[in-house]
Amino acid sequence: MKIRHVVQGAFLGLFVLLGTSRIEIMANMVLVITLLAGAVYCGWVCPMGFLQEMMAKVSGVLGFKRVVVPKEVHKLVRNLRYVFYAMSVVSVGGIFMRFMSVEPYGSLTLLISGRGISMAALMFLCLFLLTSLFIPRFFCKYVCVQGARYSLLSFGRVLAIERKDTCVNCKLCEKACPVDIEITAVDRVEDMACIRCRECKNACPVEGTLTLERRLKPTRLFLPLLVLILMFHPGLQAAAAVADYDMDKRPPGAEILTGEGQGYQSQIVVDVAVMGHEIIGIAVTDHGDTLRYMNRARAVLGQIVEIQRTDVDVVSGATLSSQGLIEAVEDALSGR
Repeated sequence: MKIRHVVQGAFLGLFVLLGTSRIEIMANMVLVITLLAGAVYCGWVCPMGFLQEMMAKVSGVLGFKRVVVPKEVHKLVRNLRYVFYAMSVVSVGGIFMRFMSVEPYGSLTLLISGRGISMAALMFLCLFLLTSLFIPRFFCKYVCVQGARYSLLSFGRVLAIERKDTCVNCKLCEKACPVDIEITAVDRVEDMACIRCRECKNACPVEGTLTLERRLKPTRLFLPLLVLILMFHPGLQAAAAVADYDMDKRPPGAEILTGEGQGYQSQIVVDVAVMGHEIIGIAVTDHGDTLRYMNRARAVLGQIVEIQRTDVDVVSGATLSSQGLIEAVEDALSGR
């Protein structure tokens, strides 16, 4: 087994033991590394990426034939994940947001944390893992919103693989690349899809042909800066949030119930206004979760009020915070 796979497996074990709600410091460290060296998280840490690569290994053992995606199709479809990321930032598209509620990466995060997921989410997760038996890292290459974010952040990276004149054009590096980058077509691999796995370098038969070089291009820094602004700007976060129900405007006779649930980093407390058997509004009164996650997660509150049930899907990119909100509402309603 490769060292990289051992590292990925170790991180998966760590996530299971500590829970994903305990790794924000690690995530921030990975964020810094991404800005400097590229999408290291995708190649060395991500549990979804690890499971897909293990499925590819199982495929090899079972003798399944790999499906080769035509280059023209690959180049076109791989940009879809950036479209998905943009849509997730502005929270548009009913069908898309429905997909995001069962998005495999978020579903796997919930399972690792010991929480349940819907049958639809489980089916999507299994579907994409099974697809990896025939198309390695299919989800990563074409769908993953988190991977798209890390790729955009890596656009201005300082470190990148460079190809020297000693290249014999054997293309073994391209066969080894899990994300299908045409390495022999460029002198410096600046493709945002690169996950820094180093498989190309390990596969190269001519020592010193593929090397990790340092080169800063200030003109490439605008895209990572834009993504950072979208991620952390408090004004944008507040604008994206779903407003809480104003309890002072509840109708006469409405009852206020209080409940708690476990969020991403802390307990979440909510007030639920009910009139008879009808939920008329929900407000978050206390939480310690990261603001950007909580603001995304608040979308479940509107869904609960709309369908008058708590069996709504979590929000991808804020799975634990949204699950905590659902648990808090259920806790409040259980006290009636």
